[in-house]
Amino acid sequence: MDTKPGHIVTAPGVSVDAVQPGSADLPAGSVVTILGTGFDPLTKVRFDEVALADVRYVSATRIDVVLAAPARMHGMRIKVTNPDGSRSVYYSYQRARRQGVSDHPVLRDTVPVFPRPSVVSAQVDIAGSATGLALQNIGATAATVRVELVAADGTMLATTQLVVGASRFVVQELSEIFAVPYSAAQRVEVLATAPIQVMGIAVDATGAATPLPARKKP
Repeated sequence: MDTKPGHIVTAPGVSVDAVQPGSADLPAGSVVTILGTGFDPLTKVRFDEVALADVRYVSATRIDVVLAAPARMHGMRIKVTNPDGSRSVYYSYQRARRQGVSDHPVLRDTVPVFPRPSVVSAQVDIAGSATGLALQNIGATAATVRVELVAADGTMLATTQLVVGASRFVVQELSEIFAVPYSAAQRVEVLATAPIQVMGIAVDATGAATPLPARKKP
């Protein structure tokens, strides 16, 4: 087999790496930040499902756009095009960051994958040898969340309040949240001041984690 020396030339082009906020429901006039590389003062930005009132070049790695109408950012198709013809297409989603760290050896490294719907109230059953609660706020502002431990007969056994920051998620074992023992006969009820995503996490004796979908409160 013959081999010949050669080289590859790559063009820098333009790319989108993240959009902030990526999944929030935003009113007209909101500012959305696009982060990436190769941006130019003449870079064109298009949102497929909403008109833009303004496009502001900040740097080669950041562009801010102002919405001309309300928009649901989750899944929004965003197209960025440079004068040289290079372009990038990106589907928006929220990259939330962890808030706090659980002491539980499994839950401290667990990254939950939430269902799309956000809710202001929900309940989660308790299962497994240990149960965690995961809350995610993909909104643009912090959400205050009341969390209750409820017995099978409806008696409230413990309650606490958590503040989940914008673009943050929390994963904690129930004993960390309530500071009391719990059992499989009980449930967790959640009430938030703004829409959030909720799920439970059951950890069995082997350390395997299983999602516990949140249910609508009756």
